[in-house]
Amino acid sequence: MNATKIEIRWLVSWFRSFASTLGDVVPVRVRTQKTIDGNVRKQYTDENYTLLPAYFTWDQLYTEMNAYVLENDLDVREPALRRFENS
Repeated sequence: MNATKIEIRWLVSWFRSFASTLGDVVPVRVRTQKTIDGNVRKQYTDENYTLLPAYFTWDQLYTEMNAYVLENDLDVREPALRRFENS
């Protein structure tokens, strides 16, 4: 299948809704460090991330997505498993 025909917006929407039902939203503090003119500047940002349980694999996520499409009789182009893993 041609990757340009995959409906990315639908895929992102599905993944976010799936993650919100099973995942845990946790605050994550991210530190970035930049060197500007020889001076090191550290920047911190606090953001909420949704973390899925560790036992989920790409195969399981793909199976869940495929089952969702079949159950709801959706007419969307899904990525192949290999493309799904590499996204």
